[in-house]
Amino acid sequence: MDELRILAEARGGCFTTADAKSVGVGGHALSAAVEHRDLIHLRRSGYAFADTYLTLSHEQRFLVRARLEVDLNPGRVALSHRSAALEHGLPLVDYDLRLADIARLDGQSGRKTSTARHHETVEARELVEVDGRPVSALPWAVWEVGTCGGPASALVVVDAALHSGKTDLDELTRVGEHFAHVKGSPAVRTALALADPKAESPGESLTRWLCHLFTLPMPESQVDVLDANGRLIGRVDFAWEEFRHVVEFDGKIKYGRGFDPRKSPEQIVMDERAREAAIRRQRWGITRLIWSQVHPPSEATARHLLEEMTWSRRRYLGR
Repeated sequence: MDELRILAEARGGCFTTADAKSVGVGGHALSAAVEHRDLIHLRRSGYAFADTYLTLSHEQRFLVRARLEVDLNPGRVALSHRSAALEHGLPLVDYDLRLADIARLDGQSGRKTSTARHHETVEARELVEVDGRPVSALPWAVWEVGTCGGPASALVVVDAALHSGKTDLDELTRVGEHFAHVKGSPAVRTALALADPKAESPGESLTRWLCHLFTLPMPESQVDVLDANGRLIGRVDFAWEEFRHVVEFDGKIKYGRGFDPRKSPEQIVMDERAREAAIRRQRWGITRLIWSQVHPPSEATARHLLEEMTWSRRRYLGR
């Protein structure tokens, strides 16, 4: 099974019965491996190694199953919609990930099977190749997946695509012409109107959606806070200069800013507290938000944020 494992890893976590035969593993060996729970039978003629597949996230498992659909239909389908978005590394929030998304390239009509949604051929669809598989090009994937959810979910995808630098608003607007009459396209247009390429996480996108939804002033993203001598204290997620208030979306201490494997968790927290104190000394108020406060968006969170912004304005600007 060693050669088969290498092959599966090269194929992105899955393999077919034809792949197994190519390295000398027959049907009886596959059945025995499934019975011993070494392999997982994902669908007819498709497998994954259990010790690898079971450690994957929900999104990663979905993508493995989608890749398998393409491998079992070579030349006839491409990754699209949610499958393509994940293959391009875009984050998905509040999407149904039970069935893989594939686009028909052979002119056959769209349909749903027990493992996949088959979307109809769109002649204008632009494809790229990722690890040997055809995939909807990034701007197309943004529109395809954006039409499958609401505007908040679409905003997360649009922000991430723009932040990657692999597309821009002009290109997304051009591709959008092909979706003029597609159900769900208004959600993507709303997202494009609110998009910010400086957003660095889904939480930041959803914080801006909260501001839009509850008509709070929209903040500036990724703002440098300087001391009295012009030295950088730190970059904050959001700032309202007219309120002298900033917002930090928690979770980035561990995964981004401030993370140093040579430091203990206690030292990292202490450094972050010192950074926050330094920001406050420059006459900025600070609100920290967590995922549950912005997903789903809460009127209580919006009211709390506005109260703290107003307090900062009174304290630091006297109005």
